[in-house]
Amino acid sequence: MDEEMYIVLGNTYNSFAALKRECRRRLAAYGQGYIGPLNEDDVAWFVDLIKQMHPAAPEKLCKPVAGVEFYSRYGVSNNNLRLVYGDGSKCDFSWNACCRSKQSSDLSSIKNALRTAINDQVGAVLAKAFLGKDLIVCPMTFEVLGRDAVHVDHAPPAFADIVAMWLRRERIELCDVPIEKDPHGGALMKPGRLLESWWKFHRQHANLRVVSAKWNMQAGKHEWTH
Repeated sequence: MDEEMYIVLGNTYNSFAALKRECRRRLAAYGQGYIGPLNEDDVAWFVDLIKQMHPAAPEKLCKPVAGVEFYSRYGVSNNNLRLVYGDGSKCDFSWNACCRSKQSSDLSSIKNALRTAINDQVGAVLAKAFLGKDLIVCPMTFEVLGRDAVHVDHAPPAFADIVAMWLRRERIELCDVPIEKDPHGGALMKPGRLLESWWKFHRQHANLRVVSAKWNMQAGKHEWTH
């Protein structure tokens, strides 16, 4: 992916947070407690948001849409939206569902990109462990293992904890980490200050160890958390 991660009706939003801010900005313009139709521009924007990102877009857009409106749900108006079809029927939808669906995919790519960015550090630990030898002893199981039977694992702090510390230091959210398409598939962190900052921060705080792959999997370790 590149910086233009979110495009709705020709408008580009460079982060998940920016997309959510735009949703809230458009809704806030109608005032607290408003019940009624959205203007033409907002209708087109939210319909395209559904088309691009809603997990149930085919079902929501199964008929021509004539409008979008705020409505009262259980007597409460709290940014409840529904589609109004050309035949007069209506169907509620959640703009948050659109955002969550897109966010889930993007966050997965960002997590993978963060790992890819420090692959050289992982590789260096593995190479050092097997320097001049074909077998090593796992520090957790005391098994004698070859290269094809080991993983490089994060001893505490876990990988996710290191990421969380780095995000706090940078004062950003995970969804704000810039990524781009990897020509070989997947995603990479975009070159720049944040990539350099992350690489250095991980090198400073990570405690990498070479362990039994079987132990690593049986211990319930996950690629993101460990």
